[in-house]
Amino acid sequence: MGIISTIHRNDPQAKLLRQHFVFLLIPMLNPDGVYHGFYRLDIHGQNLNRYYRMPEFDKQPAAYAVRRVIQHLHADNRLFFYCDFHAHAGKKGCFLYGNALNFSMQVE
Repeated sequence: MGIISTIHRNDPQAKLLRQHFVFLLIPMLNPDGVYHGFYRLDIHGQNLNRYYRMPEFDKQPAAYAVRRVIQHLHADNRLFFYCDFHAHAGKKGCFLYGNALNFSMQVE
């Protein structure tokens, strides 16, 4: 069962989660690249996972926008958990990355 199905269930656990947390789900960031046959790259041939630390507005607008949202939520003390769910070419099964970066960055 996926995250969307889980938080939309009509059971006590899902209801409790919805009462206490706001879930912000950001869809795939490279639909333009996928349309052109890439599975990890955007239309410019960039792997956006390599640009989250210093994305540029003009060169990686999707990664830039996600970073800004995360910075804003963190600055307002509203970020409890961040998790990046995605497939990986070299890993099998289920895995995830999350909250490993130091988010004491300045919001421009």
